[in-house]
Amino acid sequence: ILDHAEGIALVLSDVVMPGEVDGRAVARHARACQVPCVGLMSGYAPEAASSEDAGWPLLTKPFTQRELAHFLRSLAHG
Repeated sequence: ILDHAEGIALVLSDVVMPGEVDGRAVARHARACQVPCVGLMSGYAPEAASSEDAGWPLLTKPFTQRELAHFLRSLAHG
């Protein structure tokens, strides 16, 4: 989708996903496709906040609507 869709402004991906691709790979690809706002989320905070995630904004699940809004604003304002 990222390769063929222009104008994507935000990608928020779960760190742990089924299949071969994880959220970190999605985030790296989104950055390579010039998506301006890229973040990760996870319900496995201790595992998710590894050295591999350094530099990626991380939203911990579960989160409230207010926490999500704050996180999205922080992504948009860098």
